[in-house]
Amino acid sequence: MNKKAKILVVDDEVNIRNSLNEILIDEGYEVFLAKDANFARKIREKEKIDLILLDIWMPDCDGISLLKEWEKNKQLLCPVIMMSGHGTIDTAIEATKIGAFDFLEKPISLQKLLKTIGSGLKRTIDVKRLSPEFFEKSQHSSVKAFKEKINILKKQDLFFIFGINNNFFKILIAYLYGNDFYLLDRQKEFNKNLLKLLQAKGKNFLIISNNETLKNFTAHDHRDLLQSFVDNGIKILISDTNESLIRNIFFDDSVDMKNFIHLPVGNDIDLVPDYANAFLDHYIQINPNIGFKEFDISALNFIRSNNKFLNLDYLDDFIYKVVTSIERELITRDDIAGIEATPESPSNRGETNSNFDKPLKDARDAFEKSYFEYHLARNKSVAELSKIADIERTHLYRKLKQLGIKNK
Repeated sequence: MNKKAKILVVDDEVNIRNSLNEILIDEGYEVFLAKDANFARKIREKEKIDLILLDIWMPDCDGISLLKEWEKNKQLLCPVIMMSGHGTIDTAIEATKIGAFDFLEKPISLQKLLKTIGSGLKRTIDVKRLSPEFFEKSQHSSVKAFKEKINILKKQDLFFIFGINNNFFKILIAYLYGNDFYLLDRQKEFNKNLLKLLQAKGKNFLIISNNETLKNFTAHDHRDLLQSFVDNGIKILISDTNESLIRNIFFDDSVDMKNFIHLPVGNDIDLVPDYANAFLDHYIQINPNIGFKEFDISALNFIRSNNKFLNLDYLDDFIYKVVTSIERELITRDDIAGIEATPESPSNRGETNSNFDKPLKDARDAFEKSYFEYHLARNKSVAELSKIADIERTHLYRKLKQLGIKNK
């Protein structure tokens, strides 16, 4: 079940509180109501609030003073949207200088309210990464076809998967086995002691996933040992990127060729758009505050034309960056063409080393530019970046301008 965003409404007018409460509950949020600053403080002590709607004019303590209090005590941990029926430009500017995310003037239109709340939540949302739920819930035909094949193979005593991508493979294994497996790494030997260890741990599945271990299977006695694992009720999955090695090891007819499968995509570029859409839909489904998004044909063609996306881990990381950095609903090629060039992309992993050949000032500027772009790409506001970098906000604005960084 998706976690509801928690919104605190602080307003001394009961009709406004009730009206906002009804609207926000209908929109799927969990709402907390406070009639004054004192009640607002108590609620914040008990609840982890995701966003605050704060009225400026209140009897005990006005909203600007309360905002200053939170900023002084380092309690501005979520977006605060100021509200006022008698707002002025000066008041709005003062609020945003203190740290408010935005300013709404009453009466507030429903469209403006929901759009501002949505934008505020996107600034702070902690996007849940790909998980076994992807296989459980995805309705995309390519994913369902792969899942059906995998579920059939799961019932076999011995089967093989080719084309391992570490994170995606871990997600697949978690979907298939939960915690009921033992992964044989390079430090462990395949022998009778391992069989006893698995029996003692109560593990029903053994996963072998490296070439060094597989090479030991060339001897006939190791095949007998493999069979002894199966005879003791332990199913075995052998995974490797070297298909020819496995086929050479199991050269006889003891292994049904139907027990072999490649991880999805592999070298099939035509599957990449399907999985890009599947990943995108899954992120949206498990992170409702992101809002609706979809790729247009130009974006999907860009993804399909780049062989980097044959690696499912790279594709997943790319879609994650799209979700967390692009606010548009219809995502085009122009929106995503620059995402692959971020500092975390494989194409730029050697970039930092090249800075050693630059003068110290240029190297420092290059690092600072990468540092600021990294955080801004994750929808951090200048106010948040100021706190993260421990730089006074006015100086930060100058620094961003100096480095040629445009804040969206």
